[in-house]
Amino acid sequence: MDGDFRDTADFMNDQRTFTGPSEQELGKIWQEGIVKLEQEIESFQRASRIDQCRMNISKQCTAAAMSQEKIYRLAVPTGAGKTLSSLRFALHCAKNERKRHIFYIAPFRSILEQNADVIRTVLGADIVLEHHSDVVCETEDQMERYQRLTENWDEVPVIVTTAVQFFNTLFKEKGRNIRRFHSLGNSVIIMDEVQAFPVKLIQLFNMAANFLTQICGSTVVLCTATQPLLDKIRENRLLPPKQMVADLKEYEPVFRRIEFEDDTERFAGGASEEQISEFILERETNYGQVLVIVNTKACAEKVYHSLSEKTEGHLFHLSTNMCAEHRRIVLEQIQNLLIRGEKVICVSTQLIEAGVDCSFRCVIRSLAGLDNLIQAAGRCNRNGEAEMGYVYLVRLSPELEDVSRITDIRKAQDAMRRLLIRIHQKPDELDFRLDSEKAIDCYYKFYFYDRQNEMNYPVKVEGVSTNLVDLLSGNQSFAKGIRGIYLKQAFRSAGEAFEVIEEHAGADVIVPFGQAPNLLNALRGAEEIKDKKRILRLLQRYSVSLSDTQLRKLGNAVYKVEEDSILVLADGYYSDDTGVTEYAEKMPMLFC
Repeated sequence: MDGDFRDTADFMNDQRTFTGPSEQELGKIWQEGIVKLEQEIESFQRASRIDQCRMNISKQCTAAAMSQEKIYRLAVPTGAGKTLSSLRFALHCAKNERKRHIFYIAPFRSILEQNADVIRTVLGADIVLEHHSDVVCETEDQMERYQRLTENWDEVPVIVTTAVQFFNTLFKEKGRNIRRFHSLGNSVIIMDEVQAFPVKLIQLFNMAANFLTQICGSTVVLCTATQPLLDKIRENRLLPPKQMVADLKEYEPVFRRIEFEDDTERFAGGASEEQISEFILERETNYGQVLVIVNTKACAEKVYHSLSEKTEGHLFHLSTNMCAEHRRIVLEQIQNLLIRGEKVICVSTQLIEAGVDCSFRCVIRSLAGLDNLIQAAGRCNRNGEAEMGYVYLVRLSPELEDVSRITDIRKAQDAMRRLLIRIHQKPDELDFRLDSEKAIDCYYKFYFYDRQNEMNYPVKVEGVSTNLVDLLSGNQSFAKGIRGIYLKQAFRSAGEAFEVIEEHAGADVIVPFGQAPNLLNALRGAEEIKDKKRILRLLQRYSVSLSDTQLRKLGNAVYKVEEDSILVLADGYYSDDTGVTEYAEKMPMLFC
């Protein structure tokens, strides 16, 4: 498919088809990348014990590149230099085994953008493609080149992209996804934060990783501090991965910068709005800098407003009710205040847990999964500024935080409660730590045990309950008993049903923040299609995804710019503190 598309397009444009660097050129690219990365690593300090451990971990990753295994597990503590260590492995592996590509794949754009900057800085922008929906091209030439490169992933050596793009390439039926598939072969594929993949994708991911490594000649690296037991599930297991770094216990004490405190039973029935506010203010008095992470946007807003007139220091809110540009600015303000040692409270949803480089003296986490707790702990005393940081696990009342309809969180909470009982009853079995390797394994045994039947991607097709694993294999739901047909797979039905993130009804809406009004005015005045496309991509930084419920409550406050068919939020319905609000803070005024 890709060859047909490319040959036809290049023939029509009267140009020679380029299929990426030759093997000799790739060898040179990988070698130059190794030299640049080694120079970068040599410049790091080695004074502290943490620095020395990071270097030892990095060296083990380099040595692993010589072992020629196919699936690796890189499970190191937060702050152990996972990004550069995995890149070091990937470059050496790519050079030794003559790989065509290095892929870095992450589930969250916050991680992706941050690590893409690191990879570009080390290797150079010319050989790195960053592929996700927030990429903005300034010129038409840049846009044409970006579209060309993202069509097949084949013409550039290093691709940094989202888990959504990766899974769509494997399982979505659209031609643009299928065209990219061959580029995943003979590659090094770094999968970051694998614990964040939806449960429904586990069997499909395992089978895809097994296929890519055993049939397509690729090497897969699973990166996370909280490794899920993908090779221990009942059906369609991942082939046994090789531990890239041995003796993890040796490093745990060195990177131990925090203590966990279980306060889930402090408040009978869960903490109320007033109780959790008092709890947070007590921690602010003790530590000065406090991060509070809750499970829902509604809860984050309630807690923020409850604290707004009580705190002595700076107070911030973060959630996806705020557009990406707004969140970026707030995070920058928070980081500057933290560095200056000022008093800060930040109330956030879990968007801050992964990939955000900030360090608070204290973190308060509403009850969720162990992976969430450990990720949250990664925002506490991150750089060892204090002798010890403190992470408190609390339970909020159902009236304050309603997760009854959020299945993943409810089931993660159930597994976490069982783990807390275990560590209180038999702490020695879990090495006395919630973030120990034994505790992580125990948690995933609890979490996965009740979810085995969800791991094959259950779905309804034409009113029939089935799953994607069956549709893509024996197809017992539709082809059972039919003779004379040897290819029974329902490829198109499976591809149409597949989605990484479940699409909920709703829409993306441009909000009145920052440069959004100016860009909307520019959009109205743009006459060329290329100018409209460029402005629309810039506007993505100022959009918020609203549910149907939110849209109904906002009513006429959301209106359509007819000529461009985009939705816009009226002035007055966007708070500089918390983002989209259902009630106008001032008299609405439409963009002019």
